[in-house]
Amino acid sequence: MHRGIVIIGGGFSGTMTAVHLARLGARGVTLLERRDAPARGVAYGTTHDCHLLNVPAGKMSALPDQPDHFVNWLAKHEPGHADAAAFVPRLLYARYLETLLDACGDAVAVIRDEAIALHPDGDGMMVETRGGRALPASKVVLALGNFPPGNPAISTPGFYSSRRYVQWAWAPHTYEGLQPDDDVLLVGSGLTAIDKALVLIERGHKGQIHILARRGLKPQQHAPAAPLAPVLDPATAPRTALGLLRALRRAIKGREWRAVIDSLRPVTQQLWANLPVREKQRFIRRLRPFWDVLRHRVAPQVAQRIEQAIEQGLVTVHVAKLHGFHEDDSGVDALIETPQGRRKIHVQRVINCTGPESNYRNLHHPLVANLLERGLARTDALALGLDTDDRGALIGSDGKASNVLFTLGPALKGKLWETTAVPELRVQARDLALRLMA
Repeated sequence: MHRGIVIIGGGFSGTMTAVHLARLGARGVTLLERRDAPARGVAYGTTHDCHLLNVPAGKMSALPDQPDHFVNWLAKHEPGHADAAAFVPRLLYARYLETLLDACGDAVAVIRDEAIALHPDGDGMMVETRGGRALPASKVVLALGNFPPGNPAISTPGFYSSRRYVQWAWAPHTYEGLQPDDDVLLVGSGLTAIDKALVLIERGHKGQIHILARRGLKPQQHAPAAPLAPVLDPATAPRTALGLLRALRRAIKGREWRAVIDSLRPVTQQLWANLPVREKQRFIRRLRPFWDVLRHRVAPQVAQRIEQAIEQGLVTVHVAKLHGFHEDDSGVDALIETPQGRRKIHVQRVINCTGPESNYRNLHHPLVANLLERGLARTDALALGLDTDDRGALIGSDGKASNVLFTLGPALKGKLWETTAVPELRVQARDLALRLMA
């Protein structure tokens, strides 16, 4: 029985792992993706031109050893967008990744299906799928990406079964049945909320778009900034969340803050690794939202379009905490707590834009549950992802690193923290492919 390498998940991480394996001469690679189109994932699965990359094209090559690869592809296929400084539509990046996958030919077989369980089988694994397949594998790569968000804690959880509520903003039915004059509440104010608001604005939606920002934070826009050497040295940097915050504030004085934040990218993983678990937990509880809005920025034209919509009264941002919902035939009253007291917002649709679930203990995912129950994997100390060795091999309940099961991307967040963007993922995919072929 032939055993190949099975990659579970066809977003950026899974696709690029397959691409690198094919480039290294691997054959019999299987890419499992439950969505219609591989290579897109959630990040690049949009069909809307208004959804732009959050990073300039010149920094988005999928191949770490060819930094101009994406811009060169644009020059050949989309010359009007071939500008290294441009923030191009994400749907073009999806086409780019599809081109790379197509170039693998018959070295990579793409199967539209979903893995739901893994079963040890001799020296390898048998991958069980929802569609009834049993795929023998010598190695298995978990490229699971981000998971849908959990429901916010409220006093009226029964509302979450309402047809007026969308738990996952990227679900196909997000806008289904929405009338042009319907008012909409976006719970959360990060990148997902920006994307959802943009679609409504571009569609000419006439109803009010409400954005609920618990801390009043929103993603900042990119702006030109001269690059800096890392302003913090992991060897001498503080090893507490508060100490790092103070050191960063000192570093920003008299400098462009974007350049300071960007300077940390080469050393973020080491800074994170140096923090004790307790300090990592403190960072997640108190500082993570502030870090996210500074670190994960949006294209200038996106930020300007949202600001324009706010000025025109199409979008209203509420700095408030969500308490609950009351639904009747006319719609939904969202009960919120503002600095001025409690109030209601009446809408016809509520969309959860709070970001991916990042606690693996709260996941309701059949494959993750299977791995944890069988002891084939365990969560990291923070439950932000799965525990691995330094090269992505899963560590089981026995404390030993597997020579069959591997992962990359967001599942490594507890270990690496900076593990969700293309510049990090492309290196992980290449290095993992090299390990699998060794």
